Amino acid sequence: MVANENDENLINNLLNYLIGEVDNTPKEPSYLLKLYLKLKNFKQASRIALIIANGELENSNFKSAHKFLFDTINTIESANEKVPMELSQKFALIHS
Repeated sequence: MVANENDENLINNLLNYLIGEVDNTPKEPSYLLKLYLKLKNFKQASRIALIIANGELENSNFKSAHKFLFDTINTIESANEKVPMELSQKFALIHS
């Protein structure tokens, strides 16, 4: 809903809340990923997806890592945008 408003101040407040600037408690990174995807900020979304996937891989959650990357790639491709190489490479590595 915030992303649809295009209110820069509202978006910045939400970003500050999600990264923990408001209460010193960073929120689940998947919320940040969803926000960046909704804002069509695919560069930042890709960065967050890689962070999430790496965390999942460290915990041996390969299916979860695969899903985050797959969903992010599909969202970027459906917007007719170019998928960042790092994201594609990580997905190929997990998928193989």
